[in-house]
Amino acid sequence: MKETILEPREDCDFKERESFIKDCVNSGMTFLQIGKAIGLSKQRVYQIYRYGYKNLNYKIRDLKERVKIRDNNLCRLCKKTGQEEKLGIHHLDSPKDNSLSNLITLCNSCHMKFEAYTKKLKVEYLKTKIQNK
Repeated sequence: MKETILEPREDCDFKERESFIKDCVNSGMTFLQIGKAIGLSKQRVYQIYRYGYKNLNYKIRDLKERVKIRDNNLCRLCKKTGQEEKLGIHHLDSPKDNSLSNLITLCNSCHMKFEAYTKKLKVEYLKTKIQNK
């Protein structure tokens, strides 16, 4: 079998990825090989192959899983694993920007600290803006 080197794309359209997975399976690649190539688990690749992207929940779960895989299933701040504490995904900047570069994996305690810190920074920034007027 011919070895194909694939690169995951951040801007990949979900329908495009669904057809890509089906093409790879038809060419003889395993779900594990496809998952490693596009940054998903073999279970998620199978689900996409079997059921497709029928609703937004699959897209959100897919995105969250890609971020956790990229971050090695570790909190980016305290390095706790998903076995030690539940991990979630947090937007660094705009909540409307769901690109991989704007998302990080955080445990619940670091997520709360991060939220409190960013709110405090926003309040301080607004106070300085008001005082400068």
